[in-house]
Order: sequence, then C-alpha cells, then structure tokens
Amino acid sequence: KRTIGTMSILLETTFGDLVLDLDIKGSPSLSKNILKLAKARYYTNTLLYNVLPGKYCQMGDPKGDGTGGCSIYGLIDAYQSVDNSVGRGRQQPPDVTKSQRRFLQSQGRQLSSNELNQKGVVIAMEMGNVPHTIGSQFLITLSENNGLSDLAYGNSSTDAEGKKSNNSVRYFSLGTVAEDT
Repeated sequence: KRTIGTMSILLETTFGDLVLDLDIKGSPSLSKNILKLAKARYYTNTLLYNVLPGKYCQMGDPKGDGTGGCSIYGLIDAYQSVDNSVGRGRQQPPDVTKSQRRFLQSQGRQLSSNELNQKGVVIAMEMGNVPHTIGSQFLITLSENNGLSDLAYGNSSTDAEGKKSNNSVRYFSLGTVAEDT
C-alpha cells in the first residue's frame, strides 16, 4: 500500500467514526479544501447517501441528494454575503449556490483504474461530469471491483439520436480510509 501523507481528518457519522488519510502530495488543493471544510464543521450531521452496498457511498452534500455542497471558498463567500446584507441574526446556513467560488478547479491526481477498484479509497468527483465542479462531496469505495473504473475509463454510449458519446467520469484522489489493524 502506498503512503498518502501525514494529514488526517476524523468524521463522526451515524455509522461510526471515519478517519480519512488525505492525499496531500497528489491532490494538495483538494485535500486543503476537505480539511478546511472539516475544520469549519461543514460535515457535521451530513448524511451518508447514495449507498450502493458492495460498491461505494457518497458523503459531503448537506442536502443529501447529490445536488448541494461547495468548496471552502464558496462557503466563506456565502457567509460574507449574508453578513454584509442582513447581519448576524441568521438561523439557516447561507445559500452557497449563488457563490461564484462555489467549486474548485479540477486539479489533483487522477485515480487509475486499478486504484478505483480498491477498497477504502476516498474520491473527489465533478458534479454531473462538468469540469471544475469539485466542492464538498466525495465517494468512499466499500469493496474491491466496485464498478467505478468502468465509469471512469473507456465507457461510451449511444444517445437517442444514435451519436456516440464518451461518458467517462474523472475521479481525483482525496486519500484513503484509515483501517484499524
């Protein structure tokens, strides 16, 4: 097993605690983003959703449906815009969808097909396969041979008009789930 780095975060979930060892060398800006979001307690009480037993689960969307979330910079922007407009008496979190800095550039180490098929890999992905839309969401692989490499490499399909399209998804390394030994 390769050495990822020296930074880890602890996420407390209803399924138990998860320690994520971040890939700070391969994906420094993505690792910084998740580290800062964790420090801001952004992941507190967020759901594990899109659970595909034996494949992967998804986390990091406060809406719990895969449509929400943001980078740390989008979160800061959203709070600053609320503070500047209505003061500090807010009850709800600010709407991050209006931030121009909601997402990060897709920069980091892309995972190989082999890496995607390993258990315990933590993965940043672009929303809806749109470039440069990495925010707070991530996947955790639950088993080996989980099918993600099929989505990432070489998958092409034919649309309703008979045109071939490449549906490959870009997956970036965030690190691994630390396991008790």
